[in-house]
Amino acid sequence: MIRLLATATLLALLTACGKEKGSSPAEPKPGTPISDDLTWLRKMAPGGALAYSADREIYIVELGAGAKPRKVGRGFMPEFSPDGSQLAWADNARLSVCNRDGTGPRQLHNRRFKHGGAHWLDNASLAAILNGPEGYHWYRFWLDGRRE
Repeated sequence: MIRLLATATLLALLTACGKEKGSSPAEPKPGTPISDDLTWLRKMAPGGALAYSADREIYIVELGAGAKPRKVGRGFMPEFSPDGSQLAWADNARLSVCNRDGTGPRQLHNRRFKHGGAHWLDNASLAAILNGPEGYHWYRFWLDGRRE
């Protein structure tokens, strides 16, 4: 399951990278074994990192040599900020963020919100769907703790 999620994340990254550079990567043939060698990916996204969820845990993998996944919290649907310095994710009752290196985890919200993840609006704020007295609504959260 972890390899399947990691493969889907890698394929999404490769597709996005290919579109930006005017080319598109070749899709692997069915049954192609997945290699643990990320040299090819490091060449396409130097200085980059990947975030993924597996078994309700959030992991970050830097794409440097000898990279190992690091668990940064519980949840699903991690998303990097536009500048790549922060990571946000959801977990039923929390909206959390941490620094790109996994340090400084903190909660921006601790009430129940709908499965939809956290979506960065800019480098200082996110959007998420919360379940309130009048049903589900979009809210904006700033890293300084404000909410709208």
